[in-house]
Amino acid sequence: MKKIIRRFIVTIAVLYILIHYYPGFTGSGNWQSLLVASALYLFLEAVVKPILRLFLIPINFLTLGFAGFIVNLLLLYIFVVISPGFDIQSFNLASMNLGPVVLPSIEIGYLGSLVITSFLIGFISSVLQWFLV
Repeated sequence: MKKIIRRFIVTIAVLYILIHYYPGFTGSGNWQSLLVASALYLFLEAVVKPILRLFLIPINFLTLGFAGFIVNLLLLYIFVVISPGFDIQSFNLASMNLGPVVLPSIEIGYLGSLVITSFLIGFISSVLQWFLV
């Protein structure tokens, strides 16, 4: 029970951080929607993720584990489709001038934003769970 509550709190914190600091993930920042979205995301992780992993076992063997990343992307896509008020958007990274190196502005599309969001959810939740242990 303590582990479920800890994951629930971490998921709320991750969604809050992504909404406020990452331009590709938008959502309503009120606490009621964060609680509902966190519960929905944990439900998808507990129920849908094992089913997707089961169906993708042969592909997982062939791709040497890359299917696990695909499962996370599918899970995030299902979450965005089902949850009200949360969305993944394409965005522009502004150009940067680092002295002799000039980086041009880059348009990050929907799929790229989905990949970055999935990575950030995993990374931030791992860091926060590490602090809460």
